Amino acid sequence: MLKNWQCLVVLVLLAALVYATDAEQDQQRILDTIQYGIETQVVDLVAQLRVRNDDFYNTQLHALLLASRSASLKIALLDFFAARKAELATAEAVRIITERFDTTATLVQAAFNYLIAIQADAANEQVSAIINGNEAAFLQPAIRLAAESGDASLVPVLVELYAEPDTITAVKEQILLALGKLPAEGSFTLLSELLSRDSSSRIEQMYAATGLGNLGDARAIETLQRAAFSTIPEVRARAIDSLSNFDPLVVEAVIIEALKDAHVQPRLAACQAVGRLGLTAAIPFLGFRIKFDPERVVREAAIAALGRLNRPESFVLLIIFLEDTQNNLTYRSKAFLALVEYASGQFDERLDTILEASMAERDKAYFNLLARGLVGLDNLAAVPFIRVLLAYSEYAVRLNALAWAERNVARVLRPEIEPIAAQDSVALVKNKAIQVLARFDRADE
Repeated sequence: MLKNWQCLVVLVLLAALVYATDAEQDQQRILDTIQYGIETQVVDLVAQLRVRNDDFYNTQLHALLLASRSASLKIALLDFFAARKAELATAEAVRIITERFDTTATLVQAAFNYLIAIQADAANEQVSAIINGNEAAFLQPAIRLAAESGDASLVPVLVELYAEPDTITAVKEQILLALGKLPAEGSFTLLSELLSRDSSSRIEQMYAATGLGNLGDARAIETLQRAAFSTIPEVRARAIDSLSNFDPLVVEAVIIEALKDAHVQPRLAACQAVGRLGLTAAIPFLGFRIKFDPERVVREAAIAALGRLNRPESFVLLIIFLEDTQNNLTYRSKAFLALVEYASGQFDERLDTILEASMAERDKAYFNLLARGLVGLDNLAAVPFIRVLLAYSEYAVRLNALAWAERNVARVLRPEIEPIAAQDSVALVKNKAIQVLARFDRADE
């Protein structure tokens, strides 16, 4: 027994030494690629770092952004910083927009997309100039940026531009979306008029309903409640979605009524609204929807809503549904994931039994659904089940579980990952485990 223990200690120490060496080599390879790599190599690297949610090399990537003369490389780097919500590229993005007439339109668009992603107001002067000058090439991204940066001073200009007969439909739609994010009397007035007016188009009513919900002005409740019974299903759905931004006691009855709507979109919006507002009175309706709704998206939304309600009675419905083997495998897997995400471990023992049983089945269809769902669930509540996947016989499952651990920086899984880095029989899995451990170390620095 002592000899086995001593061997285990030696193995762990050896694994740590090998891991440290490989991790250092991987880090140096990345730094060398940033500094010396050709454009396609750097673009591929940036894509990998984006998937890994890795910000460790942001300083070096920012330096490359400033030094590079390649529009395509700058676009890739701006897209990366946008995805990571990293603000260090703000000045360069503003410079690109300022010099928009002397650079490629795709690079200018990437600069706008970046500033929109981080909701920056640093380019407000240029945005104002583009909107006031009606610069067609960049008008739509400028309006989007005005909305995300919260520059309500532009509302009068946007309202005036909307009324211009020459303003194209795409720009009008962008204006309506923007007004919903710019709290001002002009925004509320135009959106309310469009939603109430019978002559408004379907698109105008839809965007107006969404905008009023985003503004959150309680004066809009009555208008939205009327719109929830519109003859246009898409407008009903948007109105229901927007009502979920208001006092549950005021809007509950209309939202629950929409759970019985004849059209799929309002029912879907109602399920989502119930979850957001915590309308426990809707639990019996959701219990019916998960079993008998004719549309897959509504059933799945009802399952998610029952989880999000986070009530004992909603969890009971989910566990009963999950354990009934007569139910569809896909829907049962959704119930499993909802319980993992929302039940705070209350049912982990039963869920673990279900996962283990699915692994033992000859037909792996149910297990594959559960495994794919778990590695797509970016929530640390999934850790107990990711442990199971890390020990699974098929290397692709282990690989996906490692990717989950890296993406979620799940340091708690280090004891399970270190042996994989030391001795997994598949080189691809072993190398990925080394990479994940290196990510944990960088996150601790």
